[in-house]
Amino acid sequence: MDKEMTLVGHLEELRKGIIISLTTIVALSILAFPFSPKLLEILKSPGRGVMERLVFFDPPEAFLVHIKLSFLTGLVASMPVIMGVYISRYGRENEEIRAYFRNFICGGIYMRRPFRIFFIAAGSP
Repeated sequence: MDKEMTLVGHLEELRKGIIISLTTIVALSILAFPFSPKLLEILKSPGRGVMERLVFFDPPEAFLVHIKLSFLTGLVASMPVIMGVYISRYGRENEEIRAYFRNFICGGIYMRRPFRIFFIAAGSP
């Protein structure tokens, strides 16, 4: 940004970015909640031979699993909007932003690999 801003201007811009980000996370989490049973089945699929069903020790725990899963889905789905707010604040020329976004997306792919190996090894005779 070329122009100088006052402290109040910076705080207003920060507040606007936080409101946009949180609104997007909440909206996408609410939209993801009806799909949480299907997402849970997808997450359980690597351990199909090892575990037949999930075990919950408290009554609200089953509901909280769906809430947490929909929140994480909303967070991941809203990451382009959050990064867009960050990029509009600090400029497009910042290479660290693009590297962080790329690592966030690719990290989700590479992070699941050890879990797949665990389920394959545990399911083998």
